Amino acid sequence: MSTTNAVQIVGVKDYTFEMLMRIFKLADGYRDALAQRKFEELKVLRNCLAFNYFYSPSTRTRTSFDVAMERLGMIVEWSEAAGQFSKTVQGEILEHSVRIYCGYGADVFVLRHGDDDAAERASVVCKEMGVPFLNAGSGSREHPTQFALDFYIMLQDLMERGLVEQITNRHVLAKRPINLLVSMDPEFGRTIRSVVRGLARFLRPLRVWAWAPSILTLGEDILRELEDLGVPFEGYVTDVRRILPMIDIHYHQRPQYERMSPEKRKIVEMNEPSFKVGLHEMALLGGLLYHPMPIVNEVDRAVDTHPKARYFPQAAWGLPVRMGNLVEVVRR
Repeated sequence: MSTTNAVQIVGVKDYTFEMLMRIFKLADGYRDALAQRKFEELKVLRNCLAFNYFYSPSTRTRTSFDVAMERLGMIVEWSEAAGQFSKTVQGEILEHSVRIYCGYGADVFVLRHGDDDAAERASVVCKEMGVPFLNAGSGSREHPTQFALDFYIMLQDLMERGLVEQITNRHVLAKRPINLLVSMDPEFGRTIRSVVRGLARFLRPLRVWAWAPSILTLGEDILRELEDLGVPFEGYVTDVRRILPMIDIHYHQRPQYERMSPEKRKIVEMNEPSFKVGLHEMALLGGLLYHPMPIVNEVDRAVDTHPKARYFPQAAWGLPVRMGNLVEVVRR
């Protein structure tokens, strides 16, 4: 099923709004079929070959892609520690590995890697080989497939709350400005970067705040994009409880300590307790709380069952959205 027009999803910019709406429509149907256990009806990619290669740690993303592939009837070749159990240990470069795997007849290649530029490098090879590519997280830069599932549940929630005026062929138009708060690690959190970048493109009007230790800031590239798209960045919040009542989407993420210098990590560790979300913050929050997970210490366990906490449905709905993502790129 390889083609010279193979879709390459390296970053959020590679999604069009129409593509996301097609993925979401598929996900709606897959959610129903999964709930009714109509598994045979889901096998629309039977015998297609998927490579699900993770060079850096992951649990939910790798597992959800793996299950999505199997539910669709695909043949799955996967590794959850490709950097450890591959020719990489002997010095083989990523591009050579990807070219070899694509040459085995891959119908889609999914990659998680610790290097910021890994997705771009792998995508160049996949495009040459005519194989669709999905970035499942690349360093601290982007996680576009996570954005797709985040946007899916956020859109459903905004519609249920009566905040959506219209869905055009380019944007979701809200009845009033939607207030987005991203928190804890806007600098190294690739899911935060992708959510800000994606919502700025596809949800109008939007306003953005950040709440984090002062040493962790949104990248200049993200701030420039917000400015270019006419989306106001309202700045860094010091008194979060003051603005929580007006926040519609609170997107929290654990500190990405593994990507920080020792000096920066020490400072963030000292400040982390000040940015923990507990029941008091949830009581003040006007909207809903989202989190890409895993949760370590940045959210109180008592929040898990709070009606405004959406991270468990967010994770669960990732399965049908990733199924839709796979079908969209393989069938194109």
